[in-house]
Amino acid sequence: MFFFRVVIYLLMQCRFDLYIAYRGMVGSQLKKSLLMQRYFSP
Repeated sequence: MFFFRVVIYLLMQCRFDLYIAYRGMVGSQLKKSLLMQRYFSP
């Protein structure tokens, strides 16, 4: 039972890290596109 809990905990940690990394990537991409639009729009 304890081992099972540890595995679930590790999976959650991994998913959380991936989620943060993914959100950071998407955020930077959105910022870049917004900056480009503002830069190129008259």
